[in-house]
Amino acid sequence: MSKDSEKIATGSYDNTVKIWSREGEELATLKGHQRGISSLSFSPDGETVASASADGTGIVWNLAGLGNATLTGHQDQIYSISYSPDGKMLATASLDKTIKLWNLRGQQLLTIPGGIDDLRTVTFRPDGQAIAAAGFGGESQVVLKIWNLEGKELQKIEGLCSVVRKISFSADGKIIAATCSDNTVKLLTPKGEVVGIIRGHQGAVNSLSFTLDGKIIATGSDDGTVKIWNLDGKELVSLAAIREGVMDVSLSPDGKMLGAVGRDRVGMLWNFDLENLLGRGCDVVHDYLQSSSDVKEGDRGICEGF
Repeated sequence: MSKDSEKIATGSYDNTVKIWSREGEELATLKGHQRGISSLSFSPDGETVASASADGTGIVWNLAGLGNATLTGHQDQIYSISYSPDGKMLATASLDKTIKLWNLRGQQLLTIPGGIDDLRTVTFRPDGQAIAAAGFGGESQVVLKIWNLEGKELQKIEGLCSVVRKISFSADGKIIAATCSDNTVKLLTPKGEVVGIIRGHQGAVNSLSFTLDGKIIATGSDDGTVKIWNLDGKELVSLAAIREGVMDVSLSPDGKMLGAVGRDRVGMLWNFDLENLLGRGCDVVHDYLQSSSDVKEGDRGICEGF
């Protein structure tokens, strides 16, 4: 979501990125990738969005739908792309086992040999002075690493679980949340100490998002639910969101909206009220990638019965 929560970006296996208003109006379709979209990241100022694709490239777009820059240099598909907190750089993680840093003109600034099989996720530390990436541990059991912006390895975390699909720092940088292949979310210090485990999903956890104060986490899972937790691992709210599995979940930067997209090509938005945890019922239910007439009738009310 954009900084003001007014625009939403979605990416699809149809090779396109779409920009939507929060009311569900399609504002732009961005075409340029040759294979499906694997990751999206809004710039901190909300003026551009970066996409990563299975075609091995990234593209920086303005919201009118024009590609400002193309990131080329990876030798395999890119699984994850992320803006730096100041919006001046991008980080990408690829199946070629490297992480790359780029400027917004598409020039490579640094290539880091990741030393992690099947890299799935990359993110900047909130102070912008380090990046973390994670993926499949393999025989080495290394699933998460942290580097400074010169490529010096600061931390290596082993044996956390077999596969990490998504990581995120809390706003103060003191906690890293990692989705694990054992249906849990592990909460770590940047030194790798596990300080909490979130349990409750019945399928793999694919995505997570912190609130701005870092005290609440939203998660999305293959079990079709979005859940809200505190850092003690207490489940606060469970939303029956998307029957075929939740691929991505995101809290808006202003903390007012919660969004989720699933394998069934349906996207959903809810009002997110920290005081009451979550507005009861759907504020908006959209089928982002099909016409509204194709949405199953049961899906329109699926989020109301929690």
